[in-house]
Amino acid sequence: MYTLPESSNRANKADYFAYLLFCIAITGVLIARAFLVPVTHDEATTFYNYVLTGDFIPFMAKGEANNHPLNSFLTYLFYHLFGNQAIVLRLANLLALPFYLLIIFKLSGKLNSRLVRWIFLICMAGTFHMMEFFALSRGYGLSLTFLMAALYQSLLLNKTKSSGHTLLMNLFLILASLSILLNIYNFALLIGWNLLCLRYKNWKQRGLSALAIIVTGLIPLYFLIKLTLYLKTGGAYIERGSGGIWNSTMVSLVEMITDFNPVQSNQLLRIICLYFTILLLSFLGISVWKRRFRIEEALVFPYMLIGNLAIIIIVALYFFSDYPQGRLVLYIFPLVFLSILFLLDRVSTAISIGWLNFLSLPVLLFPLLSISQIQFEYVQIYYRCHVPMRFYNEIMDDNKSGEFPTCVAGHGIQAYSWSFLCRQKGSIANELCDAEFPSRRLPYEIIDLQYFSDWKKYYDTIDFDPVSNLHLLKNKTAYRKVEIKRDEFPSGFEKTDREFFELSRRYLSEFGTDSIQLDIDLSFDSFNNLLNGNLVIEINDSSHQNLIYDEIHLNWARDKWDGTAHNFRRSWIFPKLPEKAAYIKIYFWNAGKREYRINAGYLAFNRLTAR
Repeated sequence: MYTLPESSNRANKADYFAYLLFCIAITGVLIARAFLVPVTHDEATTFYNYVLTGDFIPFMAKGEANNHPLNSFLTYLFYHLFGNQAIVLRLANLLALPFYLLIIFKLSGKLNSRLVRWIFLICMAGTFHMMEFFALSRGYGLSLTFLMAALYQSLLLNKTKSSGHTLLMNLFLILASLSILLNIYNFALLIGWNLLCLRYKNWKQRGLSALAIIVTGLIPLYFLIKLTLYLKTGGAYIERGSGGIWNSTMVSLVEMITDFNPVQSNQLLRIICLYFTILLLSFLGISVWKRRFRIEEALVFPYMLIGNLAIIIIVALYFFSDYPQGRLVLYIFPLVFLSILFLLDRVSTAISIGWLNFLSLPVLLFPLLSISQIQFEYVQIYYRCHVPMRFYNEIMDDNKSGEFPTCVAGHGIQAYSWSFLCRQKGSIANELCDAEFPSRRLPYEIIDLQYFSDWKKYYDTIDFDPVSNLHLLKNKTAYRKVEIKRDEFPSGFEKTDREFFELSRRYLSEFGTDSIQLDIDLSFDSFNNLLNGNLVIEINDSSHQNLIYDEIHLNWARDKWDGTAHNFRRSWIFPKLPEKAAYIKIYFWNAGKREYRINAGYLAFNRLTAR
């Protein structure tokens, strides 16, 4: 391909200073968001399932959806050093931000036009829906950082032919893949690019580079592919869409970046594809016209973009059957920016028409759209699963001092976010109940009203969150609680590591047809260890078939239990028991099989009657 001369339009002091101010502003926004934005469903899931348990080591962890092992590992370290505040969970990605900003500045130095260079920097660092992942504990910020570092090393490799750049490129690709495993596509593609570059090296350079490709490229890639297939056996490796690559992957990605609706996103995506195709064909045509055939460094970006889409199609057809949704392939959008802006820069330089660089201005649409979306209350892509802090405060303010915490129902997707919010507030509230939701009719419900058409019969709405479209409902009926049975444990139990420990079993005929509230007042002692276990409440029929199965997660509330009295106080309500319900069973499931003891406490069964 035609090779353009090295850029001579270097950044001056004004550029450095302006970019520094730009970076400070971006960093300030993301630090504030890391402090202020409530922990999302996926972040809380990662914390409870992998960080708390340490169950993230590749091939040793359970085969489920931990496709961000590096993020889990770093979060595990920071959690044990600094605690479980939201900022701590997000620290790994936040600390990657300065490195990312430096790398894209270095990449911008490969552009000839100062205008295009600044548009590139603004798009890469100022597109909010992409950058907000640096203030989340999800691995996407780490992934973007290491991928950009690998791409920068590939440009240096194309120029110097040094095997040292091959080693660094592969190291960054390993880290990017461990941040999110779908980066194995980029790993494979850049190995292929590296092999293409071998033809322009001498025999000694080829030997060293081939050895580096095998040892630091092909062997790690093999193990990363094996890890991906291992996680696939767990049945929950990635969230997938079935609408084909255009709708499931590409349109959903544009929706995420722009906040456009599907129709608008579809139209914009067609324009992007047309714009990219014209630029790529123009560049290739100029290369043929100049009759110079070498691998131009800027071609690595369209190569990566087209290659990713091809691999996604192949993998969907032969391995996963469906296509990854937008956020899983977030890295595609930076590849779009890189491809369009580098191609335009090269075309305008090759034919010496400077005004062509102004054709890069429409790309600013993406960061400009982001300006109106910057806020400090929620994560754009997870807006449906967050629970507003004020909902928690309103519910807990209504609780009378000394009483058992009130019961709250909600959508399952809010359960993790609610539980982490409760943890931050001292773990005195009940977990969110999603079993048989919304028909349980608990004292409070957090719900999108479209799922509960006759809510007005039973509830008053006391608050509304327009972002998530969630209402906070309060039951119109006030209940009087009368204790009718109690199981006491005055002397406590012996220290044990039994996996299942039954606490109570009662026939429901004792309670008649009334609603039941179970009050739990126990003292757990975990002997300074994480107590990874659940208090399980089962309601079964006479043939032992399960009708209701609820869990209260002890490790969601706190890591360790010190044996003090009343350190576990919860309540659970069954306003309307299933018709065939025969008996209730309460037991502790010691999932982590650690030693523990229940020092003292009781289970109280109460009849609820309307006042």
